[in-house]
Amino acid sequence: MKNNIRKSDFSMFDLSDWNPNVALELGIAEGLKKNPGKNYYILLNTRRSKEVPSDIRGLQRLEYTSYDYKKEVGLGDILVNYILMKEYWIKEINKGVSGKRYADRKLLLALKILAHLRDHEKLTLDNLKSLVRGTRLRQENRDETLNVLSRLRLIKGKRNSQVYMRGRNIFK
Repeated sequence: MKNNIRKSDFSMFDLSDWNPNVALELGIAEGLKKNPGKNYYILLNTRRSKEVPSDIRGLQRLEYTSYDYKKEVGLGDILVNYILMKEYWIKEINKGVSGKRYADRKLLLALKILAHLRDHEKLTLDNLKSLVRGTRLRQENRDETLNVLSRLRLIKGKRNSQVYMRGRNIFK
């Protein structure tokens, strides 16, 4: 079980019926969660289960009401729009920085930048300095990360300024 979770790009755990095996697998995934981009997702059918146990109540979960696409909040829509598109962009960013020095740190910085732009309208130079803190990346590595995000059109720079805005809307 551990090897399968470790080898996967991401995992999904449906806690709607609160199956003990699923809870165990979720615990293993949490324990193995070390690499940026290695995610797991908690799914919850709100028609079958209104709440999750209190020890994981604070964790983000994707709630759905049916399995159908375009019907209420369908699991199919969540899988396509939220999980698969998000994972696709993480892989594309990883391709842009992989094989190069400090690739893991650059991927982490890219994810921090995208998370910032998910919650804020723009990324300023001061914001970038704050996000870089602790990564020990030099200016050329930061620039390379920004270039990868720009090439993928995930961010775009404002003309004549050092401000970046969200490019593609990957946070639907």
